[in-house]
Amino acid sequence: MGIAEDVFWALNYPWCVGWCGEPNYPMVKRNIEPAIRQVLGIKNIENSDVIESYNRSDHLLSFRNDSQLWLGSMDDPESAEGITLDYFHLDEARLCHDFELVWGTLTSRLSGTSALPRAVKPQGWITSTPAIIGSEMWNTLANESPNHIPGIQIFSWYLSDNPSLEDWYVRMMNSTNKTESQKRAFLQGLWASGTIGTLPFDYNKHVFTDNSIIPDEDYIKAYVYGVDWGYTDPFVILCILIDKYGRGYVVDEFYESFFNVAKRSEKAMDMEENWGKGVWWCGHDEPGFIKGFRDKRIDARAYVGKVDETVENLAGWLMDGDDGVPRLRVWHECKATILELSQFVQGEKDQNDHAISALRYGLSGFESHRPLSLKVVEKDHRGLKYGRKVDTPLQPYSPVSRMSMKKPKAFDRRR
Repeated sequence: MGIAEDVFWALNYPWCVGWCGEPNYPMVKRNIEPAIRQVLGIKNIENSDVIESYNRSDHLLSFRNDSQLWLGSMDDPESAEGITLDYFHLDEARLCHDFELVWGTLTSRLSGTSALPRAVKPQGWITSTPAIIGSEMWNTLANESPNHIPGIQIFSWYLSDNPSLEDWYVRMMNSTNKTESQKRAFLQGLWASGTIGTLPFDYNKHVFTDNSIIPDEDYIKAYVYGVDWGYTDPFVILCILIDKYGRGYVVDEFYESFFNVAKRSEKAMDMEENWGKGVWWCGHDEPGFIKGFRDKRIDARAYVGKVDETVENLAGWLMDGDDGVPRLRVWHECKATILELSQFVQGEKDQNDHAISALRYGLSGFESHRPLSLKVVEKDHRGLKYGRKVDTPLQPYSPVSRMSMKKPKAFDRRR
């Protein structure tokens, strides 16, 4: 429906300019291009009576009536900078890891060209499975908050209302989406009341905004880093603090597509300087990059393990400890990590799970190399009791260097 609207504007308003975006560039090729071919009834975009050309390097679709449609990625909203738009379309916007940035960038460009008739105002539309309540997308579109934009219309469709879906697909969706949140989002077209993925992630419980929750240095057992290599897909670094009671805190993330390969070591050293030296658990698929880190005296190691086992381990970290407090929590500014945790579906292909991978590597690598400990029950720095049991390790975990440990200004409670 969204692509049909894009094509309608392009054909009916000569000289108009539009921008259509997916969460990443691979999804542009996988979703938008086939949808355009289907709407126009053609097999090849370049061989059409209404399309002049398709510049794949610039992602620019030019029509014979001189209208233009830019195909972009929400991971790269700056691609819309400098363009005056008559309309924009966001597809599967719930997967966008920084919705506020994308929305702000596109609405600021939506000033309209002289191509539109006076009776037609510049517009934007979104086609997406609804996000969870409390997300940036919900706050902007539905919540009565300072971020909410008045005048937005929201239309909810049941899955069964879509006449183009085959019966087997509808039956499969009904059988696989069993939780209340999954039913609301995927079957009823409503805002989800909780996580819609596989992991037991709860935004209200696992996300924290109070920096006093970050343990002091005396209570930090290890600084752990998880790395997921990518270029077209995002390159991801996560910093995870592990306190001496076994709790984890995701306090920093770097998440960027098309990041300069030569600057990855520099980015890693900056994060280590900002937080503290530790072990870097990385995807084993890029041994050359791991060697590059080690050449810069970064303790980078390849994590080799089964995906299902590391996902199960991550799910365990999201469970409550004996004191009712989650074993793992995430700083609210780690937006990509929060988004992926809330929407990750185990076994599903073509999803944004890059921060999930970095988190799996870091936590599973730490657990496989920490020293043996019996179950203990004691009080942490806030007086809360916590019990844990650690399995036999593969080898002793390397002690953390205290030489460069210092917290960023954002977490300095003396300020």
